[in-house]
Amino acid sequence: MRGGRLGGMGRGGFGGGISSGGGGMGINPLVGLAGLGMFGMMMHSPNRNLGNARNQNRKPNGIKIVAPNGGEKWTVGSSQTITWTATGLSGDATIELARDGGSIWDTIVDSTPITGNKTWTVTGPATTHGRIRVSSISNNSVVGVSANEFTISDT
Repeated sequence: MRGGRLGGMGRGGFGGGISSGGGGMGINPLVGLAGLGMFGMMMHSPNRNLGNARNQNRKPNGIKIVAPNGGEKWTVGSSQTITWTATGLSGDATIELARDGGSIWDTIVDSTPITGNKTWTVTGPATTHGRIRVSSISNNSVVGVSANEFTISDT
């Protein structure tokens, strides 16, 4: 297609519009280089999709509770292991317990290595709506919570 209109194609490349149809990059004196701006950004954005390509096999930082994760029955006074997985994290974690399904959280371990487990002596009061939350201390936006409720019983 020959040039001759605003934004038209010239032989050998994008014509800038008003041209005699010659090859190569034609520049429209009315539009100037600005006319190529948006096209250039679309065609050669240095970061376009590179982040996704580099990170598509990389798992995001996260914490997932393994136990208790719902349905367990822990007795007050028993020794239980809270277990979680921590992906892409280092440092320490805080462990909290909710006895109301997740509205009010009480700290049960201030600081423990984020390596994935902590033995805890279960305390009362009893509940059928227990949930555990593990939070990264260095990155407080990374949190894992029990998927379902578990029971803490007196007997």
